[in-house]
Amino acid sequence: MQNKKANEIAKNIFVKSNTNLSLLLLDKEKIILEIYKEGLSEKNKFFSYSMSKSLTSYTVGYALCNGYINNLNDKAKNYSDLLKDNVFGEASIQQLLMMRSGANSPDQEGGSLNGEWKGITSGSTSISEILNKYGSAK
Repeated sequence: MQNKKANEIAKNIFVKSNTNLSLLLLDKEKIILEIYKEGLSEKNKFFSYSMSKSLTSYTVGYALCNGYINNLNDKAKNYSDLLKDNVFGEASIQQLLMMRSGANSPDQEGGSLNGEWKGITSGSTSISEILNKYGSAK
């Protein structure tokens, strides 16, 4: 019954919003609501903006608590080959979470003006290329 009420509230907020494109509600690892604006579906790729910070923090916390990460002061390159040849890999996991890796700043606050998201979603640019682009020392 609790999920039904939460779903109703969430749907009402979602329908009234002009900016939200999709909504996903989870309860104990189970999807209880998944809706999209007209013309969109789970096949579309969305830019998550600040939501990605929460998901990243949750994932890192889970990895730390379950022994996949030994220490937040470990260098990130110890856990990802994508980070071995750039400044992100030399930064600690904690520094990455705090956005203090020493990498070049993007062209605008919170993102880039260079169209990287379109390149990533279309497959013409890889995450590795973006990391290396911004991952050189300041």
